[in-house]
Formats: sequence, C-alpha cells, structure tokens
Amino acid sequence: MVFVLSHIILVVRDVPKVSLSGKYGDIYLTINVKDHKSHDWIHYASTEIVSNLQHAHFITPVIMKYKFSKNKKLKVQLMLSKTGEADILNDEELLSTEFTLNDIMGYTSATSPQGILRQRFIEKSATMIFAYAEILEKLKLSVNFQVSAEKLPSMDRFSKSDPFFVISRAHKPQSEHYVQVYESPHIKNCNSPAWPPFDISVLELCNADRNRPLVIEVFDWDSDNSRKLIGGFKTTLGSIVKNKRFAIKGPGKSKDPKARNPQGYFIFHKVVVQDISIPRDPFLRFIRGGMDVRCAFCIDFSSANLADPSIPTFQNPKSMHYLYPQSSSGKNTLNIYQSALLSVGHVLNHFDSDKRLLVYGMGAKTPSTKFRQTESLFPLPGNPVHGVPGLLSAY
Repeated sequence: MVFVLSHIILVVRDVPKVSLSGKYGDIYLTINVKDHKSHDWIHYASTEIVSNLQHAHFITPVIMKYKFSKNKKLKVQLMLSKTGEADILNDEELLSTEFTLNDIMGYTSATSPQGILRQRFIEKSATMIFAYAEILEKLKLSVNFQVSAEKLPSMDRFSKSDPFFVISRAHKPQSEHYVQVYESPHIKNCNSPAWPPFDISVLELCNADRNRPLVIEVFDWDSDNSRKLIGGFKTTLGSIVKNKRFAIKGPGKSKDPKARNPQGYFIFHKVVVQDISIPRDPFLRFIRGGMDVRCAFCIDFSSANLADPSIPTFQNPKSMHYLYPQSSSGKNTLNIYQSALLSVGHVLNHFDSDKRLLVYGMGAKTPSTKFRQTESLFPLPGNPVHGVPGLLSAY
C-alpha cells in the first residue's frame, strides 16, 4: 500500500499550574518515534510554546508519513519551558504518553469520536493529552487573507479592546469538535482593527474541503496572556469566498436583547484561493467513515506442515509448528506461524471494531471427533479471542 500523509493534531486539557500565583507556565509538546532496530526514542517534532493557558490547542503542523502495515510507535511529552524557549535536554517533563499511529489513524466515528486520551493526576487535577490524526491530501495550495473587524465592544473598563482572532476547523465533516489552525496577533486599544495579511495552507485550514465547518472567534487580549471572548461565527471556506462580511455573535445564550445583537462585524477584504481537487484513499476513508471491520485468522494444521506425522507436530524441530523451548533469558524463539500471527495481528487489531478476533484451524483431528476424523475448519479454544495475546494463546 502506498503511504499517505497524516496530520497529527494535539490538544492538552487542564494543564497543571506550576507556580504559587496559579499560572500555567510556558508549555510545549515533543513528538518522538521509536526506532524499530535500536528501540530508542528519536525526536521527530516539537510544537510551539503556549503561555498561561488551562487548555492548549497546538497549531504547529505535525506531518508524518503513514502506511497502515507499519505499526509506528509514538511518544508525546508535555514539557515545561524554563527559559521561554524549547530546550528538550534541560526543560522539565510534566507528562508523557505512548501510543501507535495506527491507534489514532484507525479510529471510526462509531468507536472513538475523540481520538486517543491519556491522563495523569497532577496536583489533584487530571491533565489530559488528546491526539487526533487526519489524512492529508497531497496538495500545496494556500489561501491569502486580508481581514479586519469593526464596531467591536470595549472589553476593558478604561480603554478599548485589544482584539485578536482564532480560526478553528471541524476535526472532520459534521463533527462538533474543532481544532485551532491559526491565531492572529493582537491589536492594542482598537475596536476596529485591521490585522496584517496572512497565508495559510489549504490543508491546515480545511484539509482541501471547501465545505468543512470553520469557527472564527474574536478575543480581547490581556497583559497576562489571558483572553476574554468577544464573540464569533461559523462559516466555511466556500462561504467566505462568496460572502465577505459576517456578524460576530456574542458568547452564550443570554436573555438580554442587547447581548443577542451583533458584537461587531468581521470583514474579509481579500481571499485568494486556488481550485481544490481531492484524491481518494479507499481503505482509510472506509475505515474512518465508520465501516465495521472484523478480523478472522485461519491456521493450517494439515500434514503439509509436518516433517514426520509420527512425532507430535509441536515437538518436532523440523515441523513448521514446532514450539521452541524458552531460553535462559526468558525470550522465546517464534515459529513461522507465531511470527505471522504476531506481525499481522498487531497491524489489523487496530482496525477491528471490538478487538475480538476470530481464530480457526484447518486440516487437523480434534477432540470433537475423538481425534478420528480430520476437520476442514474448526474454531480454536476461546474463539473469539481478545487482541493479539489471545490469538497466540489460542494457537
């Protein structure tokens, strides 16, 4: 199978407070890949540093080649920066979690709508790392925006607002979960700001889907890096191209008629985007679209595997089913069937909807016939089994 590009999206919720004043500190994430030969963790990428946020949405794109037959192991570390810059060797690790790329590429809307979750209790609060993955289309297009806002309310008592905006996209079509893809600089003391023009990849913005839901939110910046939500609106890239002016709706569902009035207007003065074409990858699109997968294994016990039918198959060193004795180091040498079950099972297990694997044998005499008749197909003990360990145990 040809590899595809995966975009890994990382979110941290309930960041631990790291100072007596109650601030959350300067944090970032590192992504490491395990080398399949040395088994060492190799640094692959780091996100940007975010400051004093309880919930952090990292927007640095982490792009990785993905091939479903390769079980790539990943480790994500939540790091606390000591200097305001990333220094992996000297910064403090607050939390780490390990998973495989198949774990997050193979989930379906029916089994895991929120991707992988890892948590650890730190100072009486549960800090959680979410990892999501999305297939990237092989496009290098970008959109150029020039935007402004007008008639924003003053959020500070003695001055105007210091506005900035955030663009988030739906994790997938029809999803209510959004991930941040862009954050503008803030404009000080201005209720009708004009932000600098910016470019963003079509892949980052909407994964080459003009109809992918987008949320644009406008915030008031404060000097301690905290933020107050002024309001926002939902749209799509297709809608932005056609409609250049959007009303900013206030937060919440207030009964006050004034609060339901627009909290200003967001204006797109320039939107330059090229035509979008989307190639398809059938297998992963079926899986991620909700197709139910059940994995079944069948093991050949027929006489073709036996070197000498007079010797029990698992005890004959010349048999393909020979079970090697455990070595002094505690590690077993695997026969070719065990190796195949382990290799194939570790890949396909991630895509099985309930992780209960069907396992059968063929071409052997079994207790059900009192070992008198060869059966063409029969279930192995414990069928269906749970995961790869159950597969090997049944064999």
